[in-house]
Amino acid sequence: MKNIKFGILGFGVLGLIGLLMADVLAGLKNDAANTVLVLAGFAVPAAMGGMGIKAPFQRWHAILSLVGFALVVVKLRIWETIKFISLLPMGFKLSMVAAIVGLVLSIIAIAKPEEQA
Repeated sequence: MKNIKFGILGFGVLGLIGLLMADVLAGLKNDAANTVLVLAGFAVPAAMGGMGIKAPFQRWHAILSLVGFALVVVKLRIWETIKFISLLPMGFKLSMVAAIVGLVLSIIAIAKPEEQA
């Protein structure tokens, strides 16, 4: 399970790239608080994955990553939005996939952190 940190890092960065592709910066004008929360929701797992490259990826890294990805899932209401995924721009599709897969990877990382792998 040593390579899960690279997945968490990758999906955090992929989510940020997807949001930038979907022109989420325009959302800063309309709803700045939620836009910043969603950006932070992807930035935290990316930072935790980056920290895990230098040192072993510990359980608290995985918990913070889970909180970040869960925040994105809740803010984007993925359980409702997934029905209309074919109508969404490619950037939002990338962000949705990154949030879901990152959430699963974070749960796996919590269950088996690197120091126990």
